[in-house]
Amino acid sequence: MSNIQNELMLEILLAVQNGNREVFSKLGDANFDTTLEQIVSKELIQGLQPTRMASGTLTLEIANNFGLTEKGVQFITDRNPYNHR
Repeated sequence: MSNIQNELMLEILLAVQNGNREVFSKLGDANFDTTLEQIVSKELIQGLQPTRMASGTLTLEIANNFGLTEKGVQFITDRNPYNHR
């Protein structure tokens, strides 16, 4: 995984941790969509179901239990430069 993808994963996970759903306004950007699918497949977020339509468009269903998993929290802890002093 590239550094750009890792940075984007961290950006998305931090936004989710802070309750900022505006990050999903980037839906439609190929890098964002692919990274979001990777986040879900790695089980870093719960309550989020991306679906790739026949047209290639990614849509999201957000459940009530939407948020970070323990793996997601650990991903942030391991990669957030502000946690390493």
